[in-house]
Amino acid sequence: MTEPIRDRLQAEVLPAMKARDALRLSTLRTTLAAIANAEAVDAAHSRAAVGLHANDVARRDLDEDDVRAVVASIRDELLDAVDEMVAIGRHDLADDRRRQAAILDAHLAC
Repeated sequence: MTEPIRDRLQAEVLPAMKARDALRLSTLRTTLAAIANAEAVDAAHSRAAVGLHANDVARRDLDEDDVRAVVASIRDELLDAVDEMVAIGRHDLADDRRRQAAILDAHLAC
């Protein structure tokens, strides 16, 4: 069985830091944060409570398909941004977005 995508992303953070690869590191951190945000429980219907940890709620458990959907969504947003960057003449930023999407594509291909 293959390693979960979240674990693979997390395992790449330290090597990216050591290599001083800012683009890769930013992509990994942003993606891991998006996964963590997807696990958050909607607090819109919670009520005010008094006391330490009074409103603590267990986070959602995302399965591998849910995590892949989050990563694919980020990749799609990056690819959409490429067109916008090209339209305004920022080819340097478009190249960065392509490289970021490629980093995520590599994880989705496994």
